[in-house]
Amino acid sequence: MGLKRIAARGALVIAGWAAVVLFTTSQLVLTYTATGGPAYWRATFRNSAIQWLPWVLIAPAVIALALRRPMRSARVPKIVLVHVVAVFAVAAAVVALTFLFRIVNGNPITRTYRAEYLRSIHSIAVVYALLIVGAYIASALRQARERESHVARLEVQLGEARFAALQSQLHPHFLFNTLHGVSSLIHEDPDAAEDMLTALSDLLRSTLERGDQREATLRDDLGFLDDYLNIHRMRLGDRLRVTMDISSASEVLLVPTFVIQPIVENAIRYAIAPRRDGGQLEIAAHVVGETLRITIADDGPGFQAGSERDGRGGWGIGLANTRARLEQMFGDQHRFVVADRAGGGAVVEIEIPARRAAAVAT
Repeated sequence: MGLKRIAARGALVIAGWAAVVLFTTSQLVLTYTATGGPAYWRATFRNSAIQWLPWVLIAPAVIALALRRPMRSARVPKIVLVHVVAVFAVAAAVVALTFLFRIVNGNPITRTYRAEYLRSIHSIAVVYALLIVGAYIASALRQARERESHVARLEVQLGEARFAALQSQLHPHFLFNTLHGVSSLIHEDPDAAEDMLTALSDLLRSTLERGDQREATLRDDLGFLDDYLNIHRMRLGDRLRVTMDISSASEVLLVPTFVIQPIVENAIRYAIAPRRDGGQLEIAAHVVGETLRITIADDGPGFQAGSERDGRGGWGIGLANTRARLEQMFGDQHRFVVADRAGGGAVVEIEIPARRAAAVAT
């Protein structure tokens, strides 16, 4: 047991003793005055303090016994027997100390030790029981708080582990799809394929530098996205047309790392690359009240029912992973909408709390 806990228990015992002394003193004084007698405040206080002083020395031992012998269902009879024996021992000690303090204070001894013991045993047993019950309740509350704290820590660790697993799942998926794009150019345009591999190595270096970083500013995430789009521009050329509408207020806000790239990858793979004329990719980010809204849209065939890009479930790893990460980080404080556009194409809309990096750091 640490010194702080010992000091805290000692202070609690002394505070309890003082409260009981004041209570019994006031009760006796009121009784005297109610019956027409004089109010001997000092003498009454001194006698009450002596009467309860033995408990200052004995109460810590009683509390320690309760904590060392917790009430468990399999051991209740044995623990009860221990406390019954302890009550008689504590009564003997309390009476002996009371006699000692009275002698030191110069008070007369009017009863024999045996008579005082028999007279006090029941009241001592009540005080003992109150101390035991109080110790058990305090111990149970402390253990409940520790369990809650432990469960909270485990939930945080589990959440971090799940997020890390989702993020680690995303990296090989992104790498595989990019390498697939490179391989398709090796025979058609070896120089372009070599340039793509060089750009891919730079992109992977940037990914490794981020490590296990869970969040980045939108500006940083868009920088990574631009490098990623450059790789696809080498392969698709003018077939990939990208427009961005990013407000300056949104650039400094925090987003989960790689939150846009999987959605853009999905759009390129299913809506732009398969079409001879390619397609248009629109990326927008704006602050709406206390919310950051990110929209990624394309002019492809949309989330057609039954296709690989079916918005009712067949989203592939990228979209499903993004949805799971947002759920893990924000719970019901986010929106992730996948839908067909009224004028054709598909749109993915993300809404998350607008948070600045500085606010998280503090």
